[in-house]
Amino acid sequence: MPTIAEQIVTALADLGVRNIWGVVVDALNPVTDAIRRENRLEWIGTRHEEVAAFAAGAQAQHTGIIGVCMGTVGPGSIHLLNGLYDAKKSRVPVLAVCGQVPLAELGSDYFQEVDNDALFRDVAEFCQTVTSPAQMPRLLEQAVQAAYAGPGVAVLTLPGDVGSMDAPKGSRPHIDIRPAVLVPHEDDVARAAELIDAAGTVTMLVGADGPDAEGQAGAGTREPVPDRPERPDRQPGLPRGVRRRGPAAHDRHRLPLPGVAAGRDPHRAGGHPGPAHRAARPGRRRPRRRRRAERRGAAG
Repeated sequence: MPTIAEQIVTALADLGVRNIWGVVVDALNPVTDAIRRENRLEWIGTRHEEVAAFAAGAQAQHTGIIGVCMGTVGPGSIHLLNGLYDAKKSRVPVLAVCGQVPLAELGSDYFQEVDNDALFRDVAEFCQTVTSPAQMPRLLEQAVQAAYAGPGVAVLTLPGDVGSMDAPKGSRPHIDIRPAVLVPHEDDVARAAELIDAAGTVTMLVGADGPDAEGQAGAGTREPVPDRPERPDRQPGLPRGVRRRGPAAHDRHRLPLPGVAAGRDPHRAGGHPGPAHRAARPGRRRPRRRRRAERRGAAG
């Protein structure tokens, strides 16, 4: 009979998960041992749980398959938060499996005990603690489905002694990750068609799926957007917003001010004369080195 940890690991492998990121610790030993015996999964250890959460979110964003990370008890669970918030803002499915103190110690202010359900309430679409083997695999199914439905973060907390308990006899996860299809009401569709037919000219604002739906919206109806001309001070190869520095990029902003003599730099604080004006000032003494050279020349 499989254990709770083995049931979780097998279900994740069946979903297409191939990597689990985290730090090996004692509260999740049953889970890491089940990963070791599952040939389809690879455990990738990180030096910090925050890295594991970021890696799981990046992998989910790249592959479209739910990313999985693990942290344990108080410190490890708290370290996951930064990466999980990144996954939430990026709207990618991530499952965090968090260790917890043994069942008998819950609520007793045990060493490193943290209320994970309260800790992850803001970042997670789903957050529950498994307190009995009878809750499995239902909680796992709800966690994964919530992560995909968001998409977002789901947190499943597993006390240290629950993972090694036997799963309910005959239980097997059934996880449906197909996205729900929203269909508008027929009356709304008919009314929209009437308004479009009655209009003389129709402009369609198509979103991110526009390139794939061009044939449905009418081939050849899109007008190309003219390219923006390159600015003369933009160096080729630099991203927009990054400009080269130098006279060509700054001198064009210096406009002559009325009443300012030639050679005076209006951009100097206080309007002090620039080098060209100082050189042309009548009666200005020559530099000391130049005077000495002229005296030596006259003496020779």
